[in-house]
Amino acid sequence: MKNLAVTSIMALLVMLMCGCGNDGEFNDSMTLYDLVTFEGNTPKAAVFSMQKDGDSPMIELTVAGRNLDTTQVKRGQRLLMSYIPESGEPYTSGTVTLRSLSLINYDSIQIAATDRWDANSVYMTAMWRTGIYLNLECRLDYTTEQGRRFMLVADPSTVNDPVPQLYVVHDLGQLPENFTRRTYASWNMAEVWNRPGCQGVKVHIRDSNRG
Repeated sequence: MKNLAVTSIMALLVMLMCGCGNDGEFNDSMTLYDLVTFEGNTPKAAVFSMQKDGDSPMIELTVAGRNLDTTQVKRGQRLLMSYIPESGEPYTSGTVTLRSLSLINYDSIQIAATDRWDANSVYMTAMWRTGIYLNLECRLDYTTEQGRRFMLVADPSTVNDPVPQLYVVHDLGQLPENFTRRTYASWNMAEVWNRPGCQGVKVHIRDSNRG
């Protein structure tokens, strides 16, 4: 199994992979919160896929009686979903009752220079992997202006190493610091993760939550 290691700017943290949902006893009144991938519409439903954590089985979630506007949400887009499985069984394929669906920051990993990757800190709440996706829950300085860089970058000199070095880049440039807001991000890192020699990745992040 490949490994994910997370390095803050001050310390090495090996993070336990965990899903966004609830563990333990489950009943119909409990709502799960997970990052999902929009797989498209059928005539009578919207279909999503997800993995609970790491390399756990792929799950298909179906929202009956609803289609997404594909001019706003494209196939492959990652979203934050709150829902209740109609079967009463968490993390199994089937029909769900949708509570809410939110857009998140979603992109693919970039293989590029890592200059100024640590220009501005990220208040990291959680980082976890689901299949080819690296997911992040954090707080970021809020701004309505253009110019921020917030992305996942692979150091080009390490992409063919057994453990490539990845960097969460947060650079406000000349934008003023402001109040923070909760943010979810999900990056498709298949271009690095699926390379034959890859045994895992190490992620560097300037994490203000852990000093």
